[in-house]
This record gives sequence, C-alpha cells and structure tokens, in this order.
Amino acid sequence: MADYSKMTTDDFDTKRCPQCGQTKPRTEFSHQTYCRICDKAYKHGLIQRYADFRARHGQSKTIKQCGACLQEKPLTEFHKNPHIQDGRHTYCKVCHATMSEKRVEKYRQYWEEHDAYTDTPHITGVKRCGKCKQRLNLNAFCYDSRRWDGLGTRCRACTREDNQQSRYGGCVKADDSCAICGTLNDLCVDHDHKTGAFRGILCKSCNWMLGYAQDKPTILHKGADYLDQWASENPELAYPEDYADEEEDDTTEA
Repeated sequence: MADYSKMTTDDFDTKRCPQCGQTKPRTEFSHQTYCRICDKAYKHGLIQRYADFRARHGQSKTIKQCGACLQEKPLTEFHKNPHIQDGRHTYCKVCHATMSEKRVEKYRQYWEEHDAYTDTPHITGVKRCGKCKQRLNLNAFCYDSRRWDGLGTRCRACTREDNQQSRYGGCVKADDSCAICGTLNDLCVDHDHKTGAFRGILCKSCNWMLGYAQDKPTILHKGADYLDQWASENPELAYPEDYADEEEDDTTEA
C-alpha cells in the first residue's frame, strides 16, 4: 500500500498511464484509466475491429466476437445482458469465468497480505472479525454476496452494536444489566418511540412490558396497584417472594 505521508504534491498532480507507461499530468486523463491519447486509440481499434467483423458476417444474430479472446463464437456462448444492443455480454462465458476467478484470487491475496484473513474461511471453518478481532465460526457472520467469501467483515454482535450506536446513540455492553429487573440475559436497547432517543438498557421482557403499556407511566402504576390490591385481598394465594423486597424496604424505613 502506498505511503501517503511520504508523497509530495507532484505525486498527486501526475498519473501513470498503464497502456503507454508514461507519467503525465492529470489534465491529460479523462475519467478513464488510460490517458486521452491511448484511450482514443483503444476506442478506435475497438470500432475498427467491430467494423471488420460486421463486414465479414453482416448483422449476424448467431455469431459474436469475444472482447477478451477475440474468438468468434455462437451467441449461446455469451451470458445474457439486456443493457447491450444484441442482448449478450461482451465477453464469452469462458473468459468471463476466468476473469471472475482472477478477481476473486486478487482480493483474497490482498486481504491475506493485510492480515484481514490468515486462512480461507470455507476451509478452516473460522473467520476473523474486522472489529473485535476474534476468530469465530462462520455462523457468527451475516451473509454478504458482495464479499469474496460470501460473508460480512464483522460478526453479528459487532454489527448489531454498531447499528444500535448509530441509530439510538447507545449499545449493549458486556457489564450491562436490565434497568428494571436487573437481569443479565436477553438485553436490548430501549428507545423513545416518538423521538427515537436512547433511554437505557432493558431485557426483552421489560422492554415489551413498556411497549404494551404504550410507554405511559399511569398504566404501569395502575397495573402495580391492581397487583397490590389482589395480594391484599388474597394473601393465601399471593407468592411471598414477590413482596419480600417491599417488606424489607418498609422495615429499613421504619
């Protein structure tokens, strides 16, 4: 990887054309990789090549020339592409597969050199998370068709934490507990449904309880009063452990 700290302004003002191998000012380049002269020559050669092909075969609907191997093959040897005039891809199936394999191998070597992956995940069965740096099983990563191995770069836990942080401004940490019941299991982020602001960390049961109560304290207070009234009217049916904490608090205050 280039060391940008050692580069000067001249290095950013110039660019090397991979076709002619000359280093030229960036004004000599358009939005293409080649310089303007090489790009024009390349397009001219492409037009001339297609013109020669049409002169030999006319407007053939059964034969096409591959843009990579330059061989003339039937249209069935090309993948379908509705964005091209003849409805077929520019490269034949063999060249397309070869280019895809080279691209995947190039990305694999790049990530191995930069210590993102030290092993092939589908062979070893483990992969390193790009955030927490832990080696986890493949089922700990989400599916991502854009990656060369079909898996995301971060594990599910790190992805969920980032989503919670970016969406609500808070996330579940390892030492957190439910702010209502104090449990350590099934924790989630609680947020205000109107403003989306982060309120705290709750377990799923307490979070659902607030949701079913429509986030209204009056409903929750009425529910607590209802339970207290039923327990006072039916002391033989109430569970003593449910009111043990309240009795201890009353004794302490007395």
